Amino acid sequence: MKTLLLIPRGLQPALIGPYGNRWIDTPNFDLLAEAGVVFDRQYSSRPGTPLLDSSFLDALRDAGVSTRFIRDTSRGRLAGSPTAEEYDGTERTLAVARKALRSLDGLLVVEFASLLPPWRIAQQFLDAVFTPTPAGEELIEDDEELDDEEKDLDDDENDNEDEGLELLPEEEILEPILSPPTGAIDVNDDRLFLGIQSTYAAAVTQFDAVMGELLDGLPDDVTLMVASDQGLPLGEHGHVGPGGGLYAELVHVPLIAVGPGLHGGARVGELTSTFDLGPTIAARFGIAWPGVDLLAPLPPRDAIIMSTESERAIRTPTWFLRLPHKGTPELYEKPHDRSEILNVSGPNFGVVEELVRRLTEPLKP
Repeated sequence: MKTLLLIPRGLQPALIGPYGNRWIDTPNFDLLAEAGVVFDRQYSSRPGTPLLDSSFLDALRDAGVSTRFIRDTSRGRLAGSPTAEEYDGTERTLAVARKALRSLDGLLVVEFASLLPPWRIAQQFLDAVFTPTPAGEELIEDDEELDDEEKDLDDDENDNEDEGLELLPEEEILEPILSPPTGAIDVNDDRLFLGIQSTYAAAVTQFDAVMGELLDGLPDDVTLMVASDQGLPLGEHGHVGPGGGLYAELVHVPLIAVGPGLHGGARVGELTSTFDLGPTIAARFGIAWPGVDLLAPLPPRDAIIMSTESERAIRTPTWFLRLPHKGTPELYEKPHDRSEILNVSGPNFGVVEELVRRLTEPLKP
């Protein structure tokens, strides 16, 4: 079985068409959704850690599975990442990955970092979101430019309302923010927030084009999974960049699978976890690995637990609770409050008590 795992680091599902985005065009993501399976409630169990670790890849190799890992290190690498072939930038990573696909036999992992700031975005993608920049103003580095030849969902959690430049008065023109501030920002600075969101949207459309180029002519006997290690806070809760609290913009991540035996246009509404990508890949090669094969009939799961060094969170079909190590619990009703805006812990103290109890038990995936 040939398997390709494509990892766009820092991809928010809310910004792509299969998860309800109506603001920007992501035609290649849309094609994948039409051809395969979209997981609506996929969560990052441990944001800030690699999707696959060295022990997993070693186990595949010991079982005779050919593995190759190609990584874009232009924005660094996650601590604990397995050994990989490393390239500086999208262009070089794409070229090597395209060549590797032609001789794929086993598992190929390709990790891109171009969605993490600072962003390098070709003018054509910025123009699709922003008012065109006057001639002579350079917004990208030449070596990062791309070659010129190159459903609405009913689920409230995935539904993404139109947003962007139309939220500002016509006379106020936004400019791209290619190097946004990281860390805390003023939540009342609408111009900064929209500038960051819009620039990220342009980066997503650019990555959609890169992905289309990589997957052009993908053989029918390859199982493709597009997954992200974590999302990317863009100021939704007053924080920009990796880190921040365990909110939807960080922990709700995309997962789309296409390949032999998978029905096009299918959607999975069960709670699923990045922890299960390893066993899912292992199952493609007939290898047992602890966890759940996400492409087989899923067993009942009533909760997903997430953790970082500073907090834990639990997602059930009807609630999302985050528990900072220092601070008070926050409770949000799901799926209605998809962006975690209204903390309802006060009137639901019984729910908080039960979920906190589950979070303070020994950590399970």
